[in-house]
Amino acid sequence: MRKRDDVDAIIETLGLRERVIEIPEASDMEIRNLLSCLSSRHLLKASGYRPWKRLWHGLPVVCSDIPVAREVYGDVVRYANPWDPADFARAIRMTLREPENAERREAGRKWALQYSREVGIRNYISLFRCCIQEG
Repeated sequence: MRKRDDVDAIIETLGLRERVIEIPEASDMEIRNLLSCLSSRHLLKASGYRPWKRLWHGLPVVCSDIPVAREVYGDVVRYANPWDPADFARAIRMTLREPENAERREAGRKWALQYSREVGIRNYISLFRCCIQEG
């Protein structure tokens, strides 16, 4: 049995025992995956630096299942109902239990690379050249 700590005391004081998922002795990979999952619950927007950065690094992302998110991310992220904390928790657990999936990681990385600064600059230069040549 593990020793109680300050986190246990806070969980009990706030009555959160049934809402907290403990992962004792989590590996570095589990912690990395968990942290990547916890920042993408948005109700109104899908774009942002955090999901892009995580995908660029080959990390999994759990995202709100809203139309704009599906349009932006396609099938490179896992989706959850943003109004249902239990569904979000299930999606995070499924992601954490997923073995390292090289195909999914590479798909996320390729998706993120299309929005890199370098690609954006090349696209703007190409657009400006087209405008100048047409004029």
